[in-house]
Amino acid sequence: MSGWVAYIKTLTDSCNVICRAAIVGLNDGGSVWARTEGDKEFKATESELKKFVGLFDNLDSVPETGADLE
Repeated sequence: MSGWVAYIKTLTDSCNVICRAAIVGLNDGGSVWARTEGDKEFKATESELKKFVGLFDNLDSVPETGADLE
């Protein structure tokens, strides 16, 4: 998935409002394909990301439950 790492680097290098990012699989239960590392490490845990991906099953519930990452 090295192409995804390059994509994230392009996003964070070209836009100063994107500090951290991750690409997470929707159909495979939220596995992390790529994330920022080093001083811009995206620190959300695997379980947080799986919960976040699960929110896409029912977007109407997000305002009630929220979406906390990091």
